[in-house]
Amino acid sequence: MTRMTARTAFLAIGLLVLFACVAVAQEYTLQEYMPQAMGSKWTVQSTGGRGDETLTISITKTMDFGGTQVPLALTQAADGTPRSGSLELVSADTYTIYGMLFGGRPGGGGGGELTTVPYNPPVEFPGTLTIGQTVEKTTTMGAGDRQASVTIKLQLAAVENVTVPKGTFENCLKVLLTTTFAANAQGQTPPPRTRTIWYAKGVGAVKTERPGFGDRPATITELVDYTIGQ
Repeated sequence: MTRMTARTAFLAIGLLVLFACVAVAQEYTLQEYMPQAMGSKWTVQSTGGRGDETLTISITKTMDFGGTQVPLALTQAADGTPRSGSLELVSADTYTIYGMLFGGRPGGGGGGELTTVPYNPPVEFPGTLTIGQTVEKTTTMGAGDRQASVTIKLQLAAVENVTVPKGTFENCLKVLLTTTFAANAQGQTPPPRTRTIWYAKGVGAVKTERPGFGDRPATITELVDYTIGQ
């Protein structure tokens, strides 16, 4: 009886270890958490950084990169002024960052101008990740005579529940994106900057934390409402 009990206990422990390994190795497909349908729109509440304000992020057009149509996720202030944009393409196999848009300035009628800053080559990550997996890529950011070598590290840090003004979203992917620039001509290396994003399945980013710089505090954006296009 003692021998059978020990054998049963051994088998039970083995099964627990097996199940634990399977759980740790679970893959998450980023495409399921990053919807990019035309007409999608997210309203977020932003605190810190420039102060408290309401912003909208919408996908209404694409930009061409060597024949590939990449969705533009444009962030705008309440008066319609463009603030920034991201150029990312998510498929079942890859998550590719083509560049960013920066430098929106208020203008007549709430207009503004953005400068496209491409990555050359685009930064390509796997389309599926496991918890704790980290992928690092180096590319060149900018165009013409204003270019800089940059390393971007993507990590799926955890799966967490997140509560924001829109409500509580369960099992969100906690993704860390760390950007590190190479040393400049003076040999100075800017400190790495890590952006933390929580993605809810079928919804997109529900919360984002960006580090501050200088006298500007960190910026936190939280989801207020959203519509996913068809």
